[in-house]
Amino acid sequence: MRAWLRRETQGMWGSHTYASPFLEKQRNPYAGSLETLGASIAQIVDDAFNFIEAADEIHPIEGEIRRIRLETELVLHTARFCEAAIKQMLHCTSFSRAKYKNAALGELLAQDCHACRKAGAPNHQFSLMGSLAHQYYQCLDFEQCGFDHLVLTNKRRNVEAAHSDAQRLRDCTVRESRQALKTTLDEVANAFTHLLGHIAGVETALIREIEIRIEHYPNMPPREAFRGLLTKTSLNYDEKDVYQGPGYLERQIHERRARRAKQSGLPTDAQTSTPPSDQSPAVQD
Repeated sequence: MRAWLRRETQGMWGSHTYASPFLEKQRNPYAGSLETLGASIAQIVDDAFNFIEAADEIHPIEGEIRRIRLETELVLHTARFCEAAIKQMLHCTSFSRAKYKNAALGELLAQDCHACRKAGAPNHQFSLMGSLAHQYYQCLDFEQCGFDHLVLTNKRRNVEAAHSDAQRLRDCTVRESRQALKTTLDEVANAFTHLLGHIAGVETALIREIEIRIEHYPNMPPREAFRGLLTKTSLNYDEKDVYQGPGYLERQIHERRARRAKQSGLPTDAQTSTPPSDQSPAVQD
């Protein structure tokens, strides 16, 4: 999407299905939404450009209606695209889907921590998008720029497109309507393209970490495998380069019991049981 907006490519991706039903079941549930939203945004941009450049005579009211419709569609679809892109990444983590499945863009940026609230701890908020950025040392990029764009995108969507309020028809010429649409198109498209650059940075790092984990599955990759990738995962290894993710303590207990059983020469459950897996999603709650 970003490459198309920057005119780096003329093509847009299309839908496809895997030959294997098993692989099709593993498809990210937000991939299809992104395909649809991306194609829709491309069509909206084309329609807006055609209206701006057109020279045909139409009634001024019709010109205003077209402007408002295209602006509303553009604002709404860009916000929805950002939501789907963030949720597509969250699906690859250990975050509960309940935290983001029905979340709007604002909730992906900040929501209450219910776990601390239930435990009687001080109330606070956390950011799902911020957690993704934090995993790959891209917090500053979002704090200094990305979050501002996301907040503005969400605010504009809420004010102009998502609720019962709507822009009022102005008493103006068709030329003024076209110029107003051009201004909006430039503002939204430029901000959207810039924002996609930040999201793409996190997405690229996330995909690379997933590839590394797949290469070593079902075991956790050694620390050396993450060389060249800035990820918090590389910090979760002990002095013996053993991953300290979920199941780490259970594996340590299992190994200690196995050593004791071997030293005593007595069979125990620890000798026959299977140690917990060391696999865990890239980002943890």
